Amino acid sequence: MRLRMVVPVASATTAIAVVAGIVTGRALRAQPQVLAIPEASSEPNQFILEADPLLLDGDSVKTFEVPIENRTGDTVRFGSMVCACSCSTSRRDKDVLEPGESTIAHFTVSVAGRSGKQRFRCQWFDGTERAWSAEVRVELIGSEQFEPSSITVGSVLPGARIDRSAKLVQTWKVGTPPPAAPALQLSDRNVEVTLGEAQHVELGRTLLRRITPVTIAIRTQEQGGYNFSKVRTATESTLLQTSAQIGIDWIVKPPISAVPSRIVLRAGDAERIIRVESPDGQPIAIRAIRCDHPAVEVRKSPTGLDSHLVAHTWNRTSRAPTCPQNRPYTFSPGRADNMCDAFHYWSLHSGGANFAFADGSVRFLSYSANSLMPALSTRAGGESVVLPD
Repeated sequence: MRLRMVVPVASATTAIAVVAGIVTGRALRAQPQVLAIPEASSEPNQFILEADPLLLDGDSVKTFEVPIENRTGDTVRFGSMVCACSCSTSRRDKDVLEPGESTIAHFTVSVAGRSGKQRFRCQWFDGTERAWSAEVRVELIGSEQFEPSSITVGSVLPGARIDRSAKLVQTWKVGTPPPAAPALQLSDRNVEVTLGEAQHVELGRTLLRRITPVTIAIRTQEQGGYNFSKVRTATESTLLQTSAQIGIDWIVKPPISAVPSRIVLRAGDAERIIRVESPDGQPIAIRAIRCDHPAVEVRKSPTGLDSHLVAHTWNRTSRAPTCPQNRPYTFSPGRADNMCDAFHYWSLHSGGANFAFADGSVRFLSYSANSLMPALSTRAGGESVVLPD
């Protein structure tokens, strides 16, 4: 590992504003690492440690040591350290440094739940309000991981076969036994996985890697909709490393779709054009149309295009244009597909309908009680009504 210094980019005023919003973490214990003091720099108040890649194992706490040296030519007295992440804490061996004197900034970091490239930075000020900082940069690597960790296929045709490629990366420390050959588990019978020939590479000075090509074949189903599947390794989970997995999602287009698939028809005369199409762009001839709402009418477009429909609606409180006008609507049988039956009492029951009364009771009245409806419908008319048995 190596250590380098960079020129500061923030003034003392800016640094104070940053420190005010940071929370420190609790102290943890781990084995230290001994590093060499970096070469001289004109402004040695910012130190960056670029550590070797670190393998995630059963230890959730890691410790790093960043050497700090006073090259300002003055005696410096350091204030307390504040870390940018609550997952890390830091301390110095010395708080007062004479010119040319050095000390160690100890970083203790909780890496549970973390992976990939990480930065851990702590900051402090000396007695003359000069900002000092120490930063650790390290890549945290799991023992098993897929690259990439997710695959988005997008929209596919029903019954199609889609092939995608990935890599399974297994990492272990030099001098330890390599992991077993990968064993994969599938969560979907429509997904097939084929493993290629593995390659072995060195990662830094302390880690070895086995990279296995993975070919994923997806056989899409005939029905449309969203699909999600996982491929994962058969590795027992630990605190830091769960079994590696790769998520795959795709959308199967339906054999026939309406564009738009959802429309809003407001009360009153309103029309919208609906286009019916197939995934491959082939022309479609519409033979029959069915609508399950009595206030909505769908018909073929008058433009002559077989793949175009017109959806039409009206306000249900007004008469539909095709319903008889200037006639009383009676308590009589009706049909769900007859828009005019929306203007009188009826039900899907045979011979009559259920009515709720003001006393809380519910009674079934036959269509023969039509003559009683005017008296039953008044709020306070005082009519005397004898209900049929």
